[in-house]
Amino acid sequence: MNSNANLNELEEFNLIKKEALRLSKSFEDVKKINPKDAEFIENLEKYHKKIPKGEDVKRSVEEIGRRMEQFIEKSKQQRSISFPRTFNKYLQSLNETPKRYQIIDTTIVRVGCLQIETKPEIAKIRFLFNKIVLIPWKPVVTVEDVNKYEIEALDKLKSAEIPEDILADIFLRAYKNIRYTREKTNKANPSLVPINDLYSETLVELFRQQIIGRKKFNTKLKEIYLPDWAFVYNLDRYRHMYHSLPDEKRLSFEIGSQSETEKIGVVLNGLDPKSVYKKICYVSGRGDI
Repeated sequence: MNSNANLNELEEFNLIKKEALRLSKSFEDVKKINPKDAEFIENLEKYHKKIPKGEDVKRSVEEIGRRMEQFIEKSKQQRSISFPRTFNKYLQSLNETPKRYQIIDTTIVRVGCLQIETKPEIAKIRFLFNKIVLIPWKPVVTVEDVNKYEIEALDKLKSAEIPEDILADIFLRAYKNIRYTREKTNKANPSLVPINDLYSETLVELFRQQIIGRKKFNTKLKEIYLPDWAFVYNLDRYRHMYHSLPDEKRLSFEIGSQSETEKIGVVLNGLDPKSVYKKICYVSGRGDI
């Protein structure tokens, strides 16, 4: 939306706002009347005479509502018209940065580790990681809006990072705990751990990590924050450091059948916009399979 359109929109809104405030003030003046004042009745009488007639109020309210409805519809249309130009400016700005990006189709683009989905018809965007929503649909008027939501999404991912020095150990211990339980309960292919089981056990391991080495147990434990997007983000971080790990700390990620993929599969490969998303169903230890 250009500056002239923004200015016209602001001016039009201010006129509607002014009329609404004028009508509101005619009723709010009653707050100034103090029943303990000697002139209480006189002041109340003056206020009563100033109150608009019922039909006048009705007409004013209906007129304000009509103008507001027209304003909202007109603004939505203008934003929808301006959105493609605004979002294209954002994409062009990426060429001036080291960010890697890939346009998937007319409404989806991957930028760094994020996926941006757009709805031009309502001038809104949302941000995802591995196809899980990080930032829900937000309105866009300027390029700055897109940048703001992008930073918000990246900050959200950053805040959920498991420290790199314990990341591999957390996942490895979680895997070994599940495998041990599966062996004890005579599960078929005990070393082939469903990815959703790894998710649950990772939460347990993060809790254990807080307790290790604690000398005082009357202090409050930190909240374990690992929603689904944070789990797959940390899994991708682990996979990214995979080749720098010793063999004994390497986990293998396995696909499943079509029905298994639909039921328990999680999307990985989100760190690089040039990589193809991949659905994983199982985890196994190095050399287990």
